Amino acid sequence: MTDSINQEENSYDITAHLYSLFTGALFSIGGMTEDTIRKKAYIEILSLEGNERILDICCATGKGTRIIASMTPNGQIFGIDLNPKMLAFAAAKSKSYKNLKFRVGDCSKIPFGDNTFDLVTASLALHELPTKLLKEVFGEIRRVLKKNGRIFVLDFTLPQPLPSYLRYFYYILRIIEDESAARFMMINQEKLFVREKFTLLKKRHYYGKLLTAALYKLNEK
Repeated sequence: MTDSINQEENSYDITAHLYSLFTGALFSIGGMTEDTIRKKAYIEILSLEGNERILDICCATGKGTRIIASMTPNGQIFGIDLNPKMLAFAAAKSKSYKNLKFRVGDCSKIPFGDNTFDLVTASLALHELPTKLLKEVFGEIRRVLKKNGRIFVLDFTLPQPLPSYLRYFYYILRIIEDESAARFMMINQEKLFVREKFTLLKKRHYYGKLLTAALYKLNEK
């Protein structure tokens, strides 16, 4: 872990605690714990050999990053986020993971070299980004992926038509998320990835298609 993360480790504020509590509560509304649904999605979508080099962007408190690290005991896992106090919380919770490191980093300017990673993961991350940044972020993801590298995405989607039993969940999301999130939910995400030079390999829906996990392969560099 970087020195800046170590220095922050004992000073993370209430925001990190509230974020962790909030995301857990949001998943529980759908009847499953956050760790359960994340692990289910990773197992069903990813085919990991256990020695991959993986980057988790916008990792926040590292909930998903730790699950990925547990699935790749001989790999190297890096989590980046812009918020150093979120990363301090993540680092404090991840001391037993020897294959996992956190670094302050902007996913539109990823602090790693070209052709570094076998896999990039973005869990509940892309909908948080301003729409105008998406193209730049995809360019950075392509840059740091190795030839035939992959990207895993777990994010909100909007089923059409929206079943009545999911409307309350959708309205909660609209209250707490901004317009960039709403736009990302409503677009055809597969077409977005195709436009950004990725090919869909596998996809699964959860919570009545309100949450989708997908694995894409980078087209030939």
